[in-house]
Amino acid sequence: MHDNETNEEVLLNHNVWNFLKPWVSKNDAILERKTIYTFKSAVAKKWMKNRIFIAGDAAHLTPPFMGQGMCAGIRDVSNLAWKLSYCLNFGHNKNLLQSYQKERMQNVIEYIKTTMKMGEFINEIGSEKISNTIFKNKDGSFKMSTIKPKLGFGLGDRNDKNCGKIFPNIKLNNNSYLDEKYSKELLLITKSKLKKKLEVLNLNTITEQNSKNITHIFLNLKIDAVILRPDRFILSSLKESSNIHNFINFNQNFLNNFK
Repeated sequence: MHDNETNEEVLLNHNVWNFLKPWVSKNDAILERKTIYTFKSAVAKKWMKNRIFIAGDAAHLTPPFMGQGMCAGIRDVSNLAWKLSYCLNFGHNKNLLQSYQKERMQNVIEYIKTTMKMGEFINEIGSEKISNTIFKNKDGSFKMSTIKPKLGFGLGDRNDKNCGKIFPNIKLNNNSYLDEKYSKELLLITKSKLKKKLEVLNLNTITEQNSKNITHIFLNLKIDAVILRPDRFILSSLKESSNIHNFINFNQNFLNNFK
C-alpha cells in the first residue's frame, strides 16, 4: 500500500481483481475474504523466569515470507527439551538451562532479519538490491540462497568453528535415521580409526561403517570426529591432526558438569 491509499479503497473488489489479474480472473475464482495485513517482527528480551520458559510465538514473531515462524518454535522446543530432560535425569543445572536463550535468540534473530529482507524482495519491483542472499540468474530470474545460522554461543568451545552448526539427519545402514535412533543423549560420530582412542568418552558411537553419508559430511566440514547434542547441533568437532587429548579432556569436563 502507498501512504495516500486507504484500507477501504484498496479493498474495493475492482482493485483486488486488478492486483490478481496476472494470475487469476473473475471467471476463475470468487472473492470470499479481503483484509489488510501488517506483519510484525519482535523478540522477547527474557525467555526464562524461575521455572517458566517461553518458546515459539511467545518468544518471537516472524513475518510469513519464509515460513519460518513454526520452524523456529520447533527449534526452540528441540533445544529446551533435551536440557530439561538432562536436568530431570541428572539434577538441576542452571548453566545448562540458561544456555537455552543464549543459543536460540541469536539464531532466531538471523532468521527474522532474513525473512524481513525476503518480504522486501517480494514487495520490491525490478530490483535485486535487497539482501546478500539474493542472486540474479543468467536468465534474468532471481533466487534466494538458503541460510543456516549457527546457534548463539551457549555450550561448547568458542574456538571450535563447527560448534553450534546443524548436522544432517543422515540415513543409517539399517534404514533408520539419526533422529529416530539417537535423540536423547549425546552421540559421538567418528572415523573408525579414531574409535578406540575416543571410547574413553563412553558415548554412543557410530562410524562411517554405520552410514555411507558420514565420509562425505566429514570431508565438507574438514573433521574426523564430532559430538552431537540430542537436538542434532554440533557440540564439539575434532580434526585428527589437532590435539585429541584436548578434545577428550574438554568433552569429559562437559559431561562431568552436566551429569
